[in-house]
Amino acid sequence: MRNDKQKKAIIDRYDSLVDEDQGKTDRIKYINDLVKDWIINADNKVSISLAVFAGAFGVITFAAERFVQQPCNVAISIVWDCIHKTCFCMGMISMLIALIFYAIAIIPNLTSNSKREDLKKYPIFYGDIAEIDEEEFFKRTEQGHDKDFREELEREIVFNSKVCLRKMKMYRAGVITSIIAIIFAFLGLIARFMMY
Repeated sequence: MRNDKQKKAIIDRYDSLVDEDQGKTDRIKYINDLVKDWIINADNKVSISLAVFAGAFGVITFAAERFVQQPCNVAISIVWDCIHKTCFCMGMISMLIALIFYAIAIIPNLTSNSKREDLKKYPIFYGDIAEIDEEEFFKRTEQGHDKDFREELEREIVFNSKVCLRKMKMYRAGVITSIIAIIFAFLGLIARFMMY
């Protein structure tokens, strides 16, 4: 990760460039690198939170199921058992929903960022590059101008920013749902303990 001083130094260096077009291109490349870092960070957050919440849910559920004694009052025990099973089911459903949110956050969007063919003068998106053959790619990159490259890179930045935003929304939804699942699991643990 770059710290703030390094980021400021890079921006200052870019601003001091004499060649205006090269400065614009470099700034756009820098922004593109930042967006890529954001996407990587979003994926890391999803992976870590999934592991932590699934682990916590599993430990609480395992602990609840291992607590076995003779019930002191069978009628009360039946009520607590019903509460325990309900909480366990709700927790499992919540955790499955959280897993779906996490999966949506991690799955890449494999569609092109360009809607019209004439916008792809300088293909840089892997979906666009894969749609053309090798010779066509070389032809377009040789004939392309810096302005075409900057425009396509700007489109890529906007597209990747939307991807990052989608990932973070799904991450937040997954975290909230995971917390709900852990609360249900903990309530199930308490209900299981109250049975005996």
